[in-house]
Amino acid sequence: MEGRDLDRLTKYGSLRLFALNYIATLFWITLCIGVYHFVSFYQSFLSPLAVNILYGVVLLYGVGYPLYFLFFLRKSRNFLWRVVDVTYSKSVLAFLYVWHLIQKITRGRGDIDTTERTAFLFILVKFFFLPLMVQFLISNFTVLLGTPLVEWYGFALILLFTIDTLVFTFGYLVESSVFGNVVRSVEFTFFGWAVALVCYPPFNSLVGQYVPWGARDSFSFSSEWVTLVARVVVLLLLCVYVWATLALGTRASNLTNRGIVERGPYRYVRHPAYVSKISLWWITLLPLLSWPYFFGMLFWTVVYFFRALTEERHLSLDADYVEYKKKVKWKFIPRVW
Repeated sequence: MEGRDLDRLTKYGSLRLFALNYIATLFWITLCIGVYHFVSFYQSFLSPLAVNILYGVVLLYGVGYPLYFLFFLRKSRNFLWRVVDVTYSKSVLAFLYVWHLIQKITRGRGDIDTTERTAFLFILVKFFFLPLMVQFLISNFTVLLGTPLVEWYGFALILLFTIDTLVFTFGYLVESSVFGNVVRSVEFTFFGWAVALVCYPPFNSLVGQYVPWGARDSFSFSSEWVTLVARVVVLLLLCVYVWATLALGTRASNLTNRGIVERGPYRYVRHPAYVSKISLWWITLLPLLSWPYFFGMLFWTVVYFFRALTEERHLSLDADYVEYKKKVKWKFIPRVW
């Protein structure tokens, strides 16, 4: 909200604005939960525990936000009569985007505000990715608890997957200046969204009906020594992948710019996660390599290549990323490409 708009608030502006933010956010959350409850994909994909966690998010917000308001009220007797760091939430901005979009379509006039569009698209990002990450985290943690330490390869593999999904779950769940992960922008092209979403359920399963997938976490070669070396290499690549996730930290999420990260493996290449993931997939494919599996993996390699290119285009709208590219010149392989 602009400063001049804040000045127009009545003496009860803070109370009204808190109420508006609360109702708008509760609406979007409830709408998402409704979709998860009634759409057949989510009915089969989400476990009861995942559903309960998502319901818990609604309950936590429904109770926690009023308590947050009362905390400010307790700190200042004059809180209702003044504005103290209260602005439109992304939920309200998303409503404004929808309204302005309808106006533009039906009446042919009205401008689409970039801030409003970003807010709406970020709600879509959270709507799509949060339940997936919650379910992935639950599944990984469940398998981790049932995997004995003596099975070192399987245990290390699932431990790394669990850490990765835990970080991303938090990233999709929480956005706050306290954590330095406020969204600056969201990918706004259809192609950028398409190459990202196709990598996740249910779209990857639909593609899998036509594109063969041969990579396996539990793979073996005819030679035990080759298998051992290959599995160590796969774990090292997965460590790089999780290292990239940890470097992102609270900023971890797809299709968003939440601040440019230059630490960890991002000091050496701009897309370490994609390189490590694709590389380990090719290694696990080798024992079953055939022409159909080769072209199938080639398809996913191209998809991730375009994910990197669309992210480059999106992030390059940020001056900080332009400066980052001057420091880290290599997209995928240091001193090569």
